[in-house]
Amino acid sequence: MASTKSFRHLLLLLAVALLSLFRRVVAAARCLLSFVSLRELLLHLSFLYCSLRSVTLDLGHASLHIWGPNPRHASRKPALLLIHGFGGNSKWQWKRQIGALSRSFDLYIPELLFFGRSRSSCADRSVGY
Repeated sequence: MASTKSFRHLLLLLAVALLSLFRRVVAAARCLLSFVSLRELLLHLSFLYCSLRSVTLDLGHASLHIWGPNPRHASRKPALLLIHGFGGNSKWQWKRQIGALSRSFDLYIPELLFFGRSRSSCADRSVGY
């Protein structure tokens, strides 16, 4: 009787684990099937192709995400800072320009606070901040 009870308990644990795994797979599939997620992945790869790398700077009260030149592909090109407007993130704003610009410049493309992957723990959302 005890072995039957432990066997049922083991089957129940296995079923819960499989259900949890299934939910994670479905969530990942939804993310990959999303147009926005797929576009974000393609933009990420295009920035990497242009010898840019993703860096997050910890500023204490905030973290600033920046795309910058990959140090492995060191060059003596002039630096060019691209600041995005009120869009979702820098990748969506500069997607059409980085290919041509990266051939002539070392690009620095920050995501402004509260956009993209730049965050702040400060409650102040003013332009002065």
